[in-house]
Formats: sequence, structure tokens, C-alpha cells
Amino acid sequence: MKRNMAADLKEMFSSRFKGRIPEFYQVYLQTPRMLERFSVFRDAVMKDGELSPLLKEKIALLVSVLNRCEACSITHRKHLNELGCSALEIEAVERLEPGRLDAREAAALKAAFEAVQNKRISETTLQELREKFKEKEIIEIVSVVSLYMFLNTFNNALGLRY
Repeated sequence: MKRNMAADLKEMFSSRFKGRIPEFYQVYLQTPRMLERFSVFRDAVMKDGELSPLLKEKIALLVSVLNRCEACSITHRKHLNELGCSALEIEAVERLEPGRLDAREAAALKAAFEAVQNKRISETTLQELREKFKEKEIIEIVSVVSLYMFLNTFNNALGLRY
């Protein structure tokens, strides 16, 4: 029997998202091969590596807020809450208030802010990152930023909400 990739993916995402598949995945189900490959990349960025899931979620939230992506902002606030972040901690991320973050988080979020706003990270900020992170962790930071720049652009371009 021939495998129905779209049906398999829909079943996988329905299970993953407890029956409520976000609009991004619903739309992308129309291109199952792309969605399958995107999902592998997304999971590699967000689930693998040395950075904590908490820091990755904070970066994803900041990028999404800066890009005014309602769908991703809602999702990452929820994920941060599930990871034990208080409303005050989430607010500190959204407002990029370094005094309310630890030094590593502040440096990573500053780099994310610059990457979104300026489309590059300044040499000064890169040096700060190198003092606090290994090179592979810096690549992970930039990968999270890049992933959510793509998702935010896609969602915003098509008017997707959740």
C-alpha cells in the first residue's frame, strides 16, 4: 500500500499538538515533502544541541514579538509558561530588559534583537557572545533566530493567527 505522506503528517501533528494543529502546519500540509523536511530542521534547531530549551524559547519569543507574529508569540509565551517562567520573566524577555535576565540570556537576546533589527550582529555583541558561549552555541542562537524569522515571515505574509 502506498504511503500517504500528508495523512501521516497530519496524524503526527494532531498528536503532537493534542488535536489542535496550528495554521502554519495546516497550510504546509499542502506541500508534505517540504513540511516533512522543515519539521526535521525545526526539531534539530529547537530540540537538539547544547542550549537549554528555555533559552531557545526565550529567543523564539523575542524574535516573534519583534516581528509582530501573533501566532508564534502566543505559542512561545505558552511554552515558556510550561517551562516554569513567570509572567514577569516573560515580560522581561518581550521588553528585552537585561537587568532582569541572567548574563548569558541577556547576551543571547541582545544578539537576537540585533539580528532581527539590523539583519546582523555587531562585532561588540559577537565578542560578548564569545565570552559567554561556545561557537556551536552561537550557531544555535543564530539558528533559532533564523528559524523564527522564516516562521514569522510565513505566518505574517499569509495572515496566519495560530
